Amino acid sequence: MADINFGAGVAERDIDLLLLEEFYTSKEFRDWFIGQINQPKFKNLEFIWAGHSVTYFNGESDLVLKFKGIDAKEYWLLIENKIAAPFQPDQIKRYFERARKYEAEGLCHLACPILVAPKDYIRDDFIGQERFIAKVTYQAIQEWFEGNYSNDPIRGEYKVALLAIAITPRGVIPPLPPVYEFWLRYIATVNQLHPELNFRPNPPSGGGNFWHFYPECLQGLKFRNSVVLVHKLYAISNKGGSIDLEFQGMGDKLDVLTTLFDPHIDKKMGMKIVKRGKSGAIIIEVPKIINVEDFSINEEKVVGAIETVWKMAEWFKKHRDTWNNYWEQQT
Repeated sequence: MADINFGAGVAERDIDLLLLEEFYTSKEFRDWFIGQINQPKFKNLEFIWAGHSVTYFNGESDLVLKFKGIDAKEYWLLIENKIAAPFQPDQIKRYFERARKYEAEGLCHLACPILVAPKDYIRDDFIGQERFIAKVTYQAIQEWFEGNYSNDPIRGEYKVALLAIAITPRGVIPPLPPVYEFWLRYIATVNQLHPELNFRPNPPSGGGNFWHFYPECLQGLKFRNSVVLVHKLYAISNKGGSIDLEFQGMGDKLDVLTTLFDPHIDKKMGMKIVKRGKSGAIIIEVPKIINVEDFSINEEKVVGAIETVWKMAEWFKKHRDTWNNYWEQQT
């Protein structure tokens, strides 16, 4: 490997521009890169354009590649490049929102978010990474350079050396903080007990007090997104936790909720109707969970809370028509 002095080191922008050059100048590299993406529609594509630091809608994509298919439709790759920096809050979510926005605006037929990073950065236990359509490692790119620059070995050595600096241990993300470890164990417990609850976490930025579930009974309501199901680990007053079935905009209409649901309330389960800010809610109190640095001491509470979420979802499944009928009468 070439002994090249890169001064202060290699930054993500250096890798961005290295890839941008390769995308623009090498059909072989483009074909290889597309081959790493398990998308049947990314076949027989004609390269159109590549750009760096492309800002649109809700944020920036490190690299954007545009291709045209044999169906004359455009297929785009939105590439997030990481060496060591952690993801910003909701950064992965924004990539997918941006992709869907491109599609909805008719700018392309399909947009796929891709992660490019050192192998040690790409981890199954880093919540959210699994959403990327594909993940391409620096090591795989480095190997491609090693095998495809026989006609220009000095240029190839330079590219391999640049990636080698980026791959060094400084590029390994630090161990997950305790709140992430707790989050992972919580997800695993939900998936083991009741995967049908459709728990969709975002990486926690702090305590992560409100954790949302999206079971089938909340989908397809007459008034979309009008009901949410939440495990509140602890109340704002810090007095306890609760499982809340919240009805949006009903905070000042508790009398309506009472008329609709009080005949069906399961008081043996501890259900009661309360105000939650601008929402009205049917809640069941559960033990609070404050210390999220040690899952083992909270495991029994977590299991109990998840079972209560499931019971609340099953209860609403039986009575969701009551809510739908109410909204039909309003419209």
